[in-house]
Amino acid sequence: MDIVGVSQQEQDAIFRVVAAILHLGNIEFAKGIEIDSSILKDDKSKFHLQMIAELLMWDAVALEDALLKQSYTDLYNKA
Repeated sequence: MDIVGVSQQEQDAIFRVVAAILHLGNIEFAKGIEIDSSILKDDKSKFHLQMIAELLMWDAVALEDALLKQSYTDLYNKA
C-alpha cells in the first residue's frame, strides 16, 4: 500500500476497520426476555464485541447498547 501512496497511519486505520468487521461477523445473538429484544449469546460474543470497541476506539457499553437495543428516530418531528 506504500506504493500507491497510503500512509502507515491510514493503513493501520484500514486494517483496524477490516478486523472490526471480521469480529462483528463472529458475534452471536440470542433471544432476549422481551419479544423483540436480543442479548449476546455467550462470552465469546462478548469478547468479539470488546475487540471491536478496542479496534475502533469506541465505548464497549455504547456499542453493545447500539447492537442490542432498538431505537426509533422520527426524522420529521425532531425537537
